Amino acid sequence: MANTMSNYYALTIAIITNCLPEYAFARLNGKYINKIRLLDLSETDLNVIQSMRYDDKLSYREIGELYGVGAGAVYNIIRRIEERV
Repeated sequence: MANTMSNYYALTIAIITNCLPEYAFARLNGKYINKIRLLDLSETDLNVIQSMRYDDKLSYREIGELYGVGAGAVYNIIRRIEERV
């Protein structure tokens, strides 16, 4: 039952703060993530960020809100992803 409640709490945090579930669980566990780095992101995250930017036409600001970072950080992450290719 406690695990179910923590899932509901994380869902509530994700909805209220407009962040991804992984960050909601981190916040629930007392770890406020306010900065992401390219090395911290999985390959799936990188693909999702690129897809959101180019396929879904989301702005850097909108993507940043999902990951809890600013538009400049998202811009730098996308730029570095493109440099790797």
